[in-house]
Amino acid sequence: MRSDLAFYVEKKVIRHIGRMFLRLFVMFFFSIILSFSLIFIFSMRSGLEKLIVSLGSGNVLTSAHVQDGMIISSEEVKRGSGMIFSRSGSYPVTLKGISFDSYFSEERRSLLSLDDSAIAGDRGIVLSDSIAESLDVSSGDNVTLMVWDEGENRARPVLMRILSTYSSGYSSLDSTLAFVSMDVLSSPSWWENECDDINELGKQLENEGIRYYTSEELYPVLYENMDMSVRMLLFVFALVSVLSSFHVSSFAVSLIDEDRKSIANLLLLGMGKKRVFALYLIISCTFLLLSLLLGFFAGTFLSFLIPEFLSLLSSTGFDAMGMYLTKFDIVLPVLPLCILYFVLLLASFLVLAYSMRNVFVLDESMILREEE
Repeated sequence: MRSDLAFYVEKKVIRHIGRMFLRLFVMFFFSIILSFSLIFIFSMRSGLEKLIVSLGSGNVLTSAHVQDGMIISSEEVKRGSGMIFSRSGSYPVTLKGISFDSYFSEERRSLLSLDDSAIAGDRGIVLSDSIAESLDVSSGDNVTLMVWDEGENRARPVLMRILSTYSSGYSSLDSTLAFVSMDVLSSPSWWENECDDINELGKQLENEGIRYYTSEELYPVLYENMDMSVRMLLFVFALVSVLSSFHVSSFAVSLIDEDRKSIANLLLLGMGKKRVFALYLIISCTFLLLSLLLGFFAGTFLSFLIPEFLSLLSSTGFDAMGMYLTKFDIVLPVLPLCILYFVLLLASFLVLAYSMRNVFVLDESMILREEE
């Protein structure tokens, strides 16, 4: 008997899949938006965090070199500001003093879209594509950099050669940051550290009396905006998931109305009312699950086109893109997706069961009417 019921469900699903799918198009469309938006937000957040750790300050910025097993990597840097002059104009920049021999690792080259050519030179500078375009210069050109000399308490000019140009995909960073040799800057050295356990390392640094700042302390606004975006997105989608589930009530009514004759025949064959109700609940849930799954796969597929779309939009000069990262790897947020889809499925199932129970008028008069 169980195989006969499975065949009946399969037959109904195949026969009505086109018409029923159109009636569940709202759920399909919402599923696309749900998966697409979550993947977009979490992928961009992951990309920004990776950019901050690799190019901004590491996980922890310390005032002294720390040797500890918890630290994965450590890089000495200096920080400063300056003004670049070219024949076409001037441009204010934030300077980062680095060691050209070690700083541009394979990961950083990938993030900055740098080629594999060697980058070296005591009087060299690495600019972003946007800064180079503003100054009308390119790799190999010479520019004058005005930096503040803390020892002599005055600004001094330095002739620099552009070693290369970069593009991180985050215009807020590209519009300000330039890399120079540490010898150019007279400010104190800091160490950018990447570690696994920030809290444990922080306790150790406090005991040793070493000043340190976490990336969240250095970029509080950026992290707060990212956290707020994620929290608001999850809340809105959880709310909309519950509200959109009420759309399936009209689907349940239409399914029962169109299949009353088949329901009557099943009753005449001796199938109990509860069993018929359960059978049509399974059929309805099958349609619902198919629409949500198709929406999930469609939204996931579209999400892999996000970086290309953002890069294209950024190339048009759209001002709002300055707040977004346009180059990042796609990340599937498995747990948030599972939680929201569970909420959506549970709410839809409860609404579906309640709606079907209200319209499932299975009595002798209905059977007689259908048979007549």
